[in-house]
Amino acid sequence: MSYECIFDSAEIYNTDKVEYYCLKNFRKSHSYSQGREEVFLEGNYFIITPDEFLWHFISEQLTQYELLLQEVPDLKLLFLNISHYISDTPIQTLKEFVEQINKKDYDHKFAYFEDAVKMYLGEDLDKTNIYNYSSFNFVVENAYTIFDLRHMIDPKTFARKRIKKPYYLNSYKFVYENQTYTVYDHAPWSGLENISASWQKDGMILIRKRFHNFLKEDESLPKKIYIDRSDANSKWTKSKTFPQRIFKKEYIVKDYFKKHGFVPIVMSKYGYIDQLNFYFNATHIAGLCGTGLLGGFVAKNDTILIEVYTNKGYNFSYSYLTEISPIDVISIELRNGDGELNRDLYNILDKYKGAGFFGI
Repeated sequence: MSYECIFDSAEIYNTDKVEYYCLKNFRKSHSYSQGREEVFLEGNYFIITPDEFLWHFISEQLTQYELLLQEVPDLKLLFLNISHYISDTPIQTLKEFVEQINKKDYDHKFAYFEDAVKMYLGEDLDKTNIYNYSSFNFVVENAYTIFDLRHMIDPKTFARKRIKKPYYLNSYKFVYENQTYTVYDHAPWSGLENISASWQKDGMILIRKRFHNFLKEDESLPKKIYIDRSDANSKWTKSKTFPQRIFKKEYIVKDYFKKHGFVPIVMSKYGYIDQLNFYFNATHIAGLCGTGLLGGFVAKNDTILIEVYTNKGYNFSYSYLTEISPIDVISIELRNGDGELNRDLYNILDKYKGAGFFGI
């Protein structure tokens, strides 16, 4: 089934921090939906997609909402529950989505999402009924966005509406001082090549401020933690799409840190508030390159975050967190020139240990 999202018109607003769009009468249109009942929601909305990839949900979606909330104080949240396997794509309120999660055994897959949205809305949940695109023509009076609504809007729609193409996170080009730059990685906003993503830093600062209301000192939590990726390794073992997310020999690195006082933690076993409190109470956070290091954005002053590279296909750095959180990021390369684990990895790790980066 093919579909597109359309809107009657759009307005562009510029502030000192962000350029954003207000899409008027935003709707989802099916070729077979003529004659169906129209559901029209008055007011200003931000449409959010539950994303099983924590990095995308926090860095792409909640950052947008935080920034837009500064400009549109009455902005409300609607949740688009997307499935790539079924044609029905319901719009849900927070209450309905959380109830759906609780009824299904997601094995903590969306634990962070459930906790995170509750932080934003508390227990004052919207009681609007669920709407399903297969049953209704659904129209939102004003839908606000900083870039495209990803899963919802065909980029060609923007061309037809003669709107400047929004920023794409996965791959985009831009011109700076007569030079064309192509970026294939995700957003981190540091550096010239990511000049278009400065809004994310501002949004992450706002998220950090909000999340700190839910953090507390807890002496029972370990001071040195290792982010265990065994759950991710298991998940991506059979994946042909994301083979770079698999770290087959993680146990070698994990055992080294464990012997030096680091406590391995599989974060997906905890709700997101609990996850953030692990980071908040730690003095040292170590782990292989991956989303597990993102939680460092709530860490306290002088926390050391140690990112370890063992896979040639995963080069993402979390050094950008130093721009929003007063932490030190140490990058350790354990790959040789062929991308394989360096046989001298213990000697390499020992050098960092001897320099005091492990708190020993």
